[in-house]
Amino acid sequence: MLSQLLKRFTQLKTINLRGFPGDLDEALGEIACSGICLEGLELYGLRLAGSGTVIELGSNPKMKNLKTLWDLDDDNLVKIANLFPNLEELRIMGVERYRYEIPFATDLGIKYLASKLKFLRKICISDEYIISDESIIALSENCVLLTDVTVSNNRVTEHGIGLLLRNRPNLEALSLSHIMRSSTSNITIENSISHAKALTSLTFFTMDIPDTILMEIAKAKLRLKVLQLNTCWSFTVSGLLMVSSNLNKLEIYGGYDDYILDAEMELLVKGDLGNLTHIELSSCKMTSSTFLLLLTNCPSLVEIKMSESEVNGEVGNILVCKNHSIRNIDLEYECKFSDELVKQFLLLFPNLNHLGLSSCQTFAGIDMAELMLTGDEINSLEVLRVYNSSGIDGEAIARSCPRLTSLVIYNCEKLTIEGIKHIVETIKTLRCLYIYNYYVYYGELLDWIISAGFVDYLKKILLPTKRYFTEEQRDECLRRGCFLTGR
Repeated sequence: MLSQLLKRFTQLKTINLRGFPGDLDEALGEIACSGICLEGLELYGLRLAGSGTVIELGSNPKMKNLKTLWDLDDDNLVKIANLFPNLEELRIMGVERYRYEIPFATDLGIKYLASKLKFLRKICISDEYIISDESIIALSENCVLLTDVTVSNNRVTEHGIGLLLRNRPNLEALSLSHIMRSSTSNITIENSISHAKALTSLTFFTMDIPDTILMEIAKAKLRLKVLQLNTCWSFTVSGLLMVSSNLNKLEIYGGYDDYILDAEMELLVKGDLGNLTHIELSSCKMTSSTFLLLLTNCPSLVEIKMSESEVNGEVGNILVCKNHSIRNIDLEYECKFSDELVKQFLLLFPNLNHLGLSSCQTFAGIDMAELMLTGDEINSLEVLRVYNSSGIDGEAIARSCPRLTSLVIYNCEKLTIEGIKHIVETIKTLRCLYIYNYYVYYGELLDWIISAGFVDYLKKILLPTKRYFTEEQRDECLRRGCFLTGR
């Protein structure tokens, strides 16, 4: 099957083999012999049984320009370095290998790789057990074109990251997770970050980030566009305000029982956030007035994402807080809003294009999806995702969202097979339908979609697993231009 597809699609540039259920070495052998000129190959979560397939790939002259390889172990790093000298992007994973006793990438392999790959621009290393500062230093000294680095590793310290920042002033994006201070070196992120003059995107996961680091960023006049602080500690709103003026995207995820409180949020949104287009907040508690202030003080805001957060309190004149620029709103993981705000929520966003609601309720325990989607039509809405709703049904969705192109439904009690049929019949613009509902018999629904002819305008149907449809149903959908698949 794969060889037939490769013969048919001769201009393929990228192949993603993530979750490939067959013989991986056989598949890579077919790719190597296909004659296609690949630029990207993703092998996430898969293991090569032998290194011969890597040699086969490298022996194909059309594969010499391969720019992206994902998920590699140390056994193949040396061969990859020699066979793919033009490699620009590399991802090395180690956590799953530890679990399944698969060989790791080591400092020795990374250092050899770094000495050979002169065009490497982007690397992601997520290997909690073997990689150390030696690998990071080797990359910083040898790969002069590096602009994007991701490191998630308990053994890499601020010494290695500090030297990376000093050696690679052209670094544009840096993502760090679980990086600790070195006990034997005075080189830190704080006293090194000013060297990264090109840095525009900075992400920290589970790290100690004091305001002094943010102060150094401000003093060096680094023009950060993206700042993500996920489960970090020690920073304050005062520190954030030092670097906020240029930000386009800000993500703040609090830790367990470590909420961002209203006073902090109010101080933040009163700051200089005029360039902000995307904001993500987790574990946040604020009043309705602070939430509305966010809308009015961020006129360029396009997307709001919130999870495990609360917005409560009285609502004043909501119409003066309308934000016409916001297109996407995602409220996830049991967000709670005041009843009064939810009832008028959609008035705030007249151009809303994407709405996601996951297990969200008002403080009175009313399902937010039910309150939002039982009123007037939302003509601008094209993408709707509803998870774990106890109140929404098919008639309400069809009536309030007449121009949907994509609908995702997960565990919605009142959404029956008849309700889904009503949605498919009524919303003529619908192209993608994703259903994960315990209350639907999928075989019957698919038979109806096919026999009634709605499969002719649907482009994709996604079900929980492939067990819920037959090969005949899949083939008929594909013949009529609809991709039917399962997760």
